[in-house]
Amino acid sequence: MKKVREEIEVEKFKWLIKDMFRGYPNYRYFKIVENIIKTEESRNDLIEAKILISGKYRDEQGNAQDGYSLGANALPLVSAWNNEELAKDTRNFTKSINNLTIWLLFLTGITVLLTALIAIKTLY
Repeated sequence: MKKVREEIEVEKFKWLIKDMFRGYPNYRYFKIVENIIKTEESRNDLIEAKILISGKYRDEQGNAQDGYSLGANALPLVSAWNNEELAKDTRNFTKSINNLTIWLLFLTGITVLLTALIAIKTLY
C-alpha cells in the first residue's frame, strides 16, 4: 500500500512554528496544530523529527489536554527562516545602494559637464 503524504501550507506552518518560538518554552498549542497539520501521521513525523513535542498540558481552565509545544530541532529551523528573511532584506538593500550609486555617478557626470561648460563660457 502506497503512503499518501499530506501537503501542509508552508506559510501557515511557518507562522505556527514562529509563533510557538515567540513564546518558547512556555507556549502550548491544543487545537491549532491539528487545524494546520491535519493528519496524525504528519504530526507524528514532526514529533519524531523533534520539531514538535506532544504531551498532556493543562489548558486555561486547568483541564489536562493533549497539546503540542516546540521541540529542540525547531530552533535551528526558525533560525534558518530568519536568516532567509535577512538575506532577502540585505539583497534588496544592496540593490537600492547600487541604484543610488548609478544615479550619483550620473549626477556627478552632469555636474562635471555643466562646470566645464560654465568654465569654458567664462574664459571666452
